[in-house]
Amino acid sequence: MGFDSKDIWHGIPVIDLTKDSMPISNSIFRINLDNFVCYWESFPSMSIDQKRDRLGKIFNVDYFDSNTVLTNRASVKKLIKSGFYDPSPSDQSGFIYIYTFEDNVLAGLYKEGFLWWETCRYEAKLKIGRTEQNVFRRIEQQFDSKTGVSEPPILLAVFWTKLVVQCEHEIHNELIDKRLKDKEGNLAKGGVEWFKDTPTQILPIVLKWVKHFNELLGYHPETGEPIYAKLNFHGPYVQLGRKHIEGEKKPKQTFLPKGMMTLEDITLEIALDLLKLPRDLGIHPETGGKLQVNLRSFGSYIIHDRGKEGKEYQSIKAPDNVLTITLERAIEVLAASRLSRSNRR
Repeated sequence: MGFDSKDIWHGIPVIDLTKDSMPISNSIFRINLDNFVCYWESFPSMSIDQKRDRLGKIFNVDYFDSNTVLTNRASVKKLIKSGFYDPSPSDQSGFIYIYTFEDNVLAGLYKEGFLWWETCRYEAKLKIGRTEQNVFRRIEQQFDSKTGVSEPPILLAVFWTKLVVQCEHEIHNELIDKRLKDKEGNLAKGGVEWFKDTPTQILPIVLKWVKHFNELLGYHPETGEPIYAKLNFHGPYVQLGRKHIEGEKKPKQTFLPKGMMTLEDITLEIALDLLKLPRDLGIHPETGGKLQVNLRSFGSYIIHDRGKEGKEYQSIKAPDNVLTITLERAIEVLAASRLSRSNRR
């Protein structure tokens, strides 16, 4: 008996890595296993068919179709590059995963075209855990006879996140009332990670904390304020401080230099440099005016304060960088721009 996973994750699209481009934002989608294995870098000596057979067991394609697993862009990129037996990373990142067991599905009520948790709101036993290593390896370990598990796990969702231990802790705290308990009301075996609810009810809570910890870069070394890397319709930016509350000072925001880096490139050190903008370069030797560089959503630029003559602005273009451009180079850029304008007259 098989089900189509679109009935589990209702309305969430499948991404075909051979045809579709992944969303720029971290919107969620389902993995197409058949072409994911073509990009998976682990086990380079294995053929595509061998990789598909190994992952097919983890994805439980005998029961579900091959598009069961819900994920996002950052997670797919990590999954593709994660070695099966890689040691834990030193940056405290890892995967948050959700899985259930086959008997949970069979115990549910099925109606044509819909799965039980879409229609009857049957509450399944769901494990929400973490692993700092490849999540496929973690699921595969559940097949080990030593675990005493009689039926294969069904991997439902996997998300890569920074500070994975803290992320798991916050998810578990918010879902504390949903923890699986025995008849006496005590936590069931392994109950810290086991919950009873519908996947569609738990998913928003998981996504909220994954998003929070993926955006959090760290804390300002002097003020202790949190620093985030975020994305809006203008593009990626860094933010000092939490969400703006009416009546309080708005948190400082600085956009990333266009075309020079993505959200995934941002480190705490880079964010601190961006938040220091505008940056003073020094004094122009000919005019005596102050030179600065700054960054807005439309791009980075040089500011030349010419006193009574006003301010002169000039955009900074690659390979120059707003974070590294020097006083001497800024003077050269301004001179080249003035020469270009005079030649056009």
